[in-house]
This record gives sequence, C-alpha cells and structure tokens, in this order.
Amino acid sequence: MWDLSLHILDVIEKSVRAGATRVSVTLSSDRNNDLVCLVVQDDGSERRAIPEEVLRPRRRKSCGDARDGLSLLRATASKAGGGLTAAPSDLGGVALVAMLRRDLVDRGSFGNIPATFESVASTHPGLDLECRLSGDGREIVCRSEENPGADATDTRRVTAAARDLSARIRDALRELGITAAGERKVG
Repeated sequence: MWDLSLHILDVIEKSVRAGATRVSVTLSSDRNNDLVCLVVQDDGSERRAIPEEVLRPRRRKSCGDARDGLSLLRATASKAGGGLTAAPSDLGGVALVAMLRRDLVDRGSFGNIPATFESVASTHPGLDLECRLSGDGREIVCRSEENPGADATDTRRVTAAARDLSARIRDALRELGITAAGERKVG
C-alpha cells in the first residue's frame, strides 16, 4: 500500500476486529518541521493488554495475516524517513503512531481520505468514528456520531450519514489547505 488512506482503512478494520466500538484517527501535517503524523486509537478490548504485540511479526499461517498491513505501514513510514510505534490508547485500546517526513517523495500520497471514512461509516454504522485533521496550527474534528444513522437496518440513513461524514472531512481538508484527494496544495 502506498497511500495513507488505505493504511487508515486497514488499521480501522483491525480495530473493529479487535472489538473496538470507538476509533479516533488523527492526521496532522506540519510544514515547519517537515512531518506528517498519523495516529489511530481505539478502545478494542482484545488489544488492550500488550500494544507491542500488535507490531510483532508472526509467522504467516495463511495469506491475509492480520499483521501484514502493519508491516506495510511500517515499511511506508520507514521509506519516508519515519517509523511506526504502538502504545496504550487514551481510549483504552491501542494507539498506532506513524511518523513520516512530509516533503519526502517516498511518503506517497494521502489518498482519498474522505472516501475511506465514508466506506468505514457505511460498513460499520454503529462505530463511533472520529477524524481529527490538523495543519498550520489549526485542527478540525469530524465525528460519525454527529449524524443519525447508527441504526444499521435503515440503509438510506446509514448511507446518508456516511456521505455527510465524508463531505465534512473533504471540507475540513480543503479548509486546512489540503485537497480532497489529500495532497497539500502547492504555493
């Protein structure tokens, strides 16, 4: 995986599989210090005890081992002059922190972050999902709970809520000077 939005999707899905009911994603871009920081926190009870275990490689029993995506995120962060760590989350589960150099070409793209959140909100309507975006000293927070739609049986409401979350994230990215596809505008 080369773009951060796919890494975000992968980590959120891992959180849901670990029993998370709340996931917070923070993406910050700091021009002055040439850094991009991605933090994904959850309240997943299955990963609460030992965060370091989340990053420890294990032997592959089959294709699709749950840690494969984290190895790819670690490799992406490393190529971009950073790294990946795990720590206890303020939410009670695990916090994954990826640091990358912002202006290094090997960082890859941010990808389509609004579409990632729309997909997650559509497939996990009961998940309390938060997206914190920051850049140039400002922060904008978008939460899935701001919309009705946790009733998974009403697909129209779920879809509308997911689209609204995506639109709010897209607007926040633009307001912070980041395009809808996630890349910092030049100039």
